[in-house]
Amino acid sequence: MGLQYLNLTRLGVSAALLPRLRAFSSLATVKPVLSYAGMRLHRVDGDGSERPLAVVCGWLSSTERQLKPYLRWYHERGIDTLSFSVGPGHVLQPDTALEHMRRVLDATLEAKAPQVVMHFFSVGGFLCGQGLRVVARNREKYFPLEEKIIAQIYDSPPDFRGIPAGISSHMYPENTLASNTLRNVVKSGLNGFLSATKNGIGVEHRASSKAFHDNLIKAPALWFYSQSDPIAAAEDCETVIQKWRKNGKVVEECVWDVSPHIQHGRLDPTRYFSTLEQFLLDQDVILKQKDKEHVVGSQFNKNEEEPPRIYVE
Repeated sequence: MGLQYLNLTRLGVSAALLPRLRAFSSLATVKPVLSYAGMRLHRVDGDGSERPLAVVCGWLSSTERQLKPYLRWYHERGIDTLSFSVGPGHVLQPDTALEHMRRVLDATLEAKAPQVVMHFFSVGGFLCGQGLRVVARNREKYFPLEEKIIAQIYDSPPDFRGIPAGISSHMYPENTLASNTLRNVVKSGLNGFLSATKNGIGVEHRASSKAFHDNLIKAPALWFYSQSDPIAAAEDCETVIQKWRKNGKVVEECVWDVSPHIQHGRLDPTRYFSTLEQFLLDQDVILKQKDKEHVVGSQFNKNEEEPPRIYVE
């Protein structure tokens, strides 16, 4: 199955062009908010028919290579992807996250997909909250997108209280004395910074958290998380899930007793991808595969970069 790639760095293309074109080598792009936070649109080469679009937000500073197994999983099922990652600046300067998510939402509208799936990893949940705030401020513009989102997936999303642990663990992931010491120093410093800015940046973090807790998107949701995750605390995940269910949203869970942060798909791919497969089958996003050989466990190989291992004392 062939793929064509579009590097989005500027939204300067007419929406009318996108559905008709499959060769995207030099099409218009969207300028990223941060230099390492660009978006990439991957189109599956096929019969020219409109395809669903998965909007995939990676974890903190994740690379395209790290996201490749997840993107490939969607591509194999005929689903286009729009992928991007979270940068530290998005978290520490929430206004940039708002602007970035506005551009992501606009790029999603421009793609004119008949169905949209949201798949957010880790602190990508914060960007999701910022995106929901953008939608809430302009319901008229984004209402067509609200109606197209038919599934939402969250892998280990921490609440704003998990920001210091997440950033410090990303900076110093090794389980060594030096790394543990530096990680704790950074975590303490970030806790102090967020405490000192609770009436500034903290207002934005709490607003994003509230938007995520309230989640105006009505589509069914699937959560992946671990009881042992020190960054995306299980009790925080369960709090949000119960709120959503109370508000009438259908929510499914895939929970591990022990599994590292954002590594559930790598360490237990059979369970992860078979759960994802069944969830999207239930939402009529994908069709039942006659050949199930590639469905589970084949997304990762030893030559691909893995997510950073997270150690938190």
